Amino acid sequence: SQHIIGITGEMGSGKSTLSREISDKAREYHLPCTVIEFDTIAHDIYTSLHDPIYVNVRNAIAKEFWNEVQNKDGTIDRKRLWKIVMEDSLALSKLNELLKRPMLLRYQDLIRWKTWLIIVDAALLVEFDFTHLSNHHLILVDADRQVRLDRVQNRYAQKWEVKSREEIDTMFSRQKSNIEKIELIRAKIAKEQNGSLHTCNTTHEKPDARIELFHILNQVDTFWELR
Repeated sequence: SQHIIGITGEMGSGKSTLSREISDKAREYHLPCTVIEFDTIAHDIYTSLHDPIYVNVRNAIAKEFWNEVQNKDGTIDRKRLWKIVMEDSLALSKLNELLKRPMLLRYQDLIRWKTWLIIVDAALLVEFDFTHLSNHHLILVDADRQVRLDRVQNRYAQKWEVKSREEIDTMFSRQKSNIEKIELIRAKIAKEQNGSLHTCNTTHEKPDARIELFHILNQVDTFWELR
């Protein structure tokens, strides 16, 4: 059986780090655990997946953005695309709409034969209305804005890319704040009468992966299949 938890939050909050650490801790307890990163799914759709639906979405993205973002081999130039959508919120909305169905199909392919614990790591779980993928069981990761700014700037520096604070501020403004995410998640849980929301702050120290793992099990492992 599959036991799925979604981990979400704003850029630089520490989602991916927490996902990896929980996965590592699960393996210490001999508990099979798979992490599905939606950022990786998007990257693969842009560059390496050759099924017709993914080729078609790359062509649709190129058409939407005047062929400025498509390389000669048909792949998408992520940097050029990112620059366009960060400067135009309407363009970002159009891109998200184009990506929604192929990302969902790719996710379904990736988990098809997976069992036990599955962690869905996605900044836009709420924006894409994908909280149902984890039956609305979610961990929202947070950190102070200055900490997130530093983390994102350092992340780009490691890729030899220079991003000003103004550019990163713009990136932040293109996503829903954690306050908005919490409101929408709680509304969805209330509507569906199912799910749970746990918040985790990474500003001052790393969360204890063992505690977070057992919190997840309490959320998704109702019948103690994993314990």
